[in-house]
Amino acid sequence: MLEILEYPFEINKIIRKKKILKKFLLKNKNLVNIKIAILGASTTFEVVEQIELFLLKSGFRPEFYFTEYGQHYNVVIFEDKELFNFKPDIVYIHISNEYIDGLNNHNISSLKKAKLEIKKLKNVWKKLSLNFNCSIIQDNFELPETRSLGNYSFTSNKSSNQAISLLNQMINEEANNLSFLNIVDRFYLSSKIGLKLWKDYSLWLTSKYSLSYKAITYLSYTVSNIINSIHGKSKKCLILDLDNTLWGGVIGEVGKEGIILGRDNAIGQAYLDFQLYIKELKDRGIILAVCSKNEFNNAKSGFDHPDSILKFNDFTSFKANWNPKSENIKEIADDINIGLESLVFIDDNPAEREIVRKEFGSLITVPEIGNDIANFRAILDEADLFTITSFSNEDLKRNEFYKDNKKIEKFLSNFKNYNEY
Repeated sequence: MLEILEYPFEINKIIRKKKILKKFLLKNKNLVNIKIAILGASTTFEVVEQIELFLLKSGFRPEFYFTEYGQHYNVVIFEDKELFNFKPDIVYIHISNEYIDGLNNHNISSLKKAKLEIKKLKNVWKKLSLNFNCSIIQDNFELPETRSLGNYSFTSNKSSNQAISLLNQMINEEANNLSFLNIVDRFYLSSKIGLKLWKDYSLWLTSKYSLSYKAITYLSYTVSNIINSIHGKSKKCLILDLDNTLWGGVIGEVGKEGIILGRDNAIGQAYLDFQLYIKELKDRGIILAVCSKNEFNNAKSGFDHPDSILKFNDFTSFKANWNPKSENIKEIADDINIGLESLVFIDDNPAEREIVRKEFGSLITVPEIGNDIANFRAILDEADLFTITSFSNEDLKRNEFYKDNKKIEKFLSNFKNYNEY
C-alpha cells in the first residue's frame, strides 16, 4: 500500500486513498511528534493533508497550524495568538507569484518589485526567528504562466519574469546567510513538470489553490523531504545491484570484456551516465554499497573495465555472493553501522525488489526503477531521496569516515580480551 507514496507517484490514487493511508500509517507506535505551522498565501488544505501522509510514512506524527489563504504575512506581523500558543517546531511559508505586489505592472522596474517582496519576506523571517527560534521553510517562485510582453519578457527590465528571477536570487542569498532558512525550489519543480501542468487555473478560480493536484503532490513530497533532512532522516546509503544495473549483461557469463558499458553504443552510454550520477552522489557524501548475486572476483572485475567510472574503492561495503539479498543488506547495514531506514536499494530485477520490500516493509526505500537503463538516472534523481539542507567538508569526507571506522572495528576484533587490548 505504501508504494503509492513513493516516486513515481500515482496522484489519483494518493488523493483517493488519503484516509485509508493515514489510518494505516497511524498504527505505527513509534511516531515522533512534530508541530508544523503552514502559512499560506493560497489555500493549503490539500497541501497539509499530503505533507501529513509523507511525514507519517517517515515516522513523524505532525500536528498542524495553518492559516486562511492570504493571511501568511498578517499572522506573523500582527503576532496571532493562536500561532504563538501553538509554538511550532517548523514554519512553512507556502507562497505563489499571484501574491507579489505589482508583478505585472510595467510602470515599476523588475528590481523594485523584487526588492519590495524580499523586504516583506525578511520581516517575516526575522519575526519568526525571534519569536519561535525554529526552522523556516520558504517557497521560492515559479515563472508566471502568461507573458504579456511575450518573448521580450526575458530581456525587459520591467517584466514579471525578470522580477521573479531577481527575487529568487535574493532569496537564495538570504538562505545562504540564514542557517534556519530552507528553500523549496518551486522554480525547479515547475520547470521539471512544466508550467501548464504546474498550475490549474480552474482550481485557482474555484478554490484559490495556486497549484494543480499533480504539483501539490510533488511540492508536498519535497517539503516532507526537507523536514526529514532537518531532523537527520535523509537517506545516507545507496545499495546497488550490478548486472544490468551498473552495466549491461551478466559478468559471470561474458566476463568484464563482454559487459555493455561505454560510449560505443546508446545502451553502454546510458550505463555510463548512470555510473557518473552515482559517482556524483558518492562525491557529495552518499555512502555506496554493492549487493549482487555473483562470484566476488567476477563482480569486482567489472570495475576494472576501462570505461567504468565507478571503481571498487568507491564502495564502503561490497557483498557479492549467492546469499539472499535481504541477508546481505542486513550485513551491509552492520558493516557501515547505519540504520536500515537510511538505506536505498536499487535493482533492475522486479522480483528482487519485491522480496526486499516484503522483508523490510517501509524501513528500506526501494524505488520502482524498472528495467530500462535509460530511465534509471531520472527516476533516482526525481525521487529526491538524498535531500540535504546544507553541504560541508564533513559531507565530502563521509565515505572515508565510514571506511576508517570499518578498519578500526576490524583491528579491535583481533584482540581476544580486554587485557590483550
